[in-house]
Amino acid sequence: MWQYHPLLIIFALGGIVSAAVTLYCWQYMQRYGSSYLVGGLGLIGFNNAIWCFAATLKTASESLQASLLFYKVEFFVALNPALGVVVALAYAGKERWLSRPVLGVLLAPSAVFMLLIFANPGDVMIVEPKLVPA
Repeated sequence: MWQYHPLLIIFALGGIVSAAVTLYCWQYMQRYGSSYLVGGLGLIGFNNAIWCFAATLKTASESLQASLLFYKVEFFVALNPALGVVVALAYAGKERWLSRPVLGVLLAPSAVFMLLIFANPGDVMIVEPKLVPA
């Protein structure tokens, strides 16, 4: 079951704009070749689209399990800090600093973070959900 809230329009529009940025960056890279700057901006747009659509579905769902699932999906934006560093270095003209080991170090914390979210050792995330009617 789904519910409507006026905030959903803002989330959905944000997701559509972010998806459009991602598609534009993809087309740009297909036409002119890949670059760290355009690729990083496209991935940031992709992460923001995931967050916006997950927030939309989390807000719209009436089921507690569905809300918790979309709450966890929102954490995919954990890649944004690493992508922000890549975009900043590419924009400053320091692309030569972005070697495979550096990219691995930048992406490792985000990958570990995502694994910890879904594996949930030590019950860090919500384990016993309770629905509180408002």
